[in-house]
Amino acid sequence: MSRDTTEALDHPVFAFEPATSDDRERTTMASRLAALEQAHAALLERVARYERERSEIRARLARLLSQLPPGPG
Repeated sequence: MSRDTTEALDHPVFAFEPATSDDRERTTMASRLAALEQAHAALLERVARYERERSEIRARLARLLSQLPPGPG
């Protein structure tokens, strides 16, 4: 058998595993990615809510402090 023939491609070195493991891994990775993206979106929503609440509390505090009489001094 010469190295220039296609018979060399029949050698076990060139045998590929079935694509099912690749498909399964791709599906697993896709579901993990989707879960991470969903968690990221939820965290972004929480941060936005906390920032809104913080802004509202600062406004209330400023309003309350403006109603206090000036202290001695």
